[in-house]
Amino acid sequence: MPLADKYSKAEKTASMARIVLYGVDGSGKTYTALALARALAPDGDILVLDTEQVGEAAPRSAQYDQFGHYVDALPLSEMLGISPQYPEGSQAVQRTAYDTLKSRISEALTSGAEVVIIDSWTDENTVYLAQAVATGDNRSYYMNTKPKRTLLLEAIKNAPCHVILCQRSKEQGVWSDGGEKQKSKIIRMALQPDGNGDIGYATNIRIAMEDGVARIVKSVYETLPQDATYNLAGGDETFYELVASSLDEGRKTKALFKFELGKRGISGNRMKQIWEELPDLGQWTEETHDDMLATIDAHLEQPVAETA
Repeated sequence: MPLADKYSKAEKTASMARIVLYGVDGSGKTYTALALARALAPDGDILVLDTEQVGEAAPRSAQYDQFGHYVDALPLSEMLGISPQYPEGSQAVQRTAYDTLKSRISEALTSGAEVVIIDSWTDENTVYLAQAVATGDNRSYYMNTKPKRTLLLEAIKNAPCHVILCQRSKEQGVWSDGGEKQKSKIIRMALQPDGNGDIGYATNIRIAMEDGVARIVKSVYETLPQDATYNLAGGDETFYELVASSLDEGRKTKALFKFELGKRGISGNRMKQIWEELPDLGQWTEETHDDMLATIDAHLEQPVAETA
């Protein structure tokens, strides 16, 4: 039997977000991650794995409360075994550090939460290096530690939920190539993620944050073009809907419908007016998506009646 007859063509379904946000402290990573999570799961559970001890005095607790998430502490000191019983650098404890990290993240990914935020993913690199050093030799490092990271990245890549990673960054120089008989020199300073760069292959969106402005560094979606910027601190709320609708690229979704209305400059109040003006418009469904947009477009082209 020919393969074409045996197998049916795959249908595109909504993809899961694999987003990395990187920037210096105070650039808006955590707030943006929380707002993105709520856009991806308007009514769903969102789990935050925080590598700082959480509680009322925690730096980000007010943001967590604002967005209504549940938070699981994943303190770096706990994973590295830094406690009165285990002095910092204790190899006996560091040998299990990455196992602890991998186990906690894997549990989070399968917890039933619609979105899992890991803040900060940079600490994964710290734990990984600590356990790599604790193995004592290169052979043990490659046999025991590196496969664990590979399996963790695969777990993130194939997780049944959206995953958002916050990653700290530092400024590094971008050098000219120098050319013949010329010395290389720094032509500009740019933000570079600090820590594990391997996560790139498991992500579909990578965003650089700077002073509340989001710049798309990597995207597999045409609706999120590379180097596009969004002033989140300036109130550009369309960014969150755009990310959500991009994941459903090719499908008719309510998020995409709302985004299309936003592109047409239709606010919530204006949409209510349109529904009153077009009583036969009906309610959105996947089947009526295109017809509704066509009807609305035709209606918008009608001249507005002047009032006396």
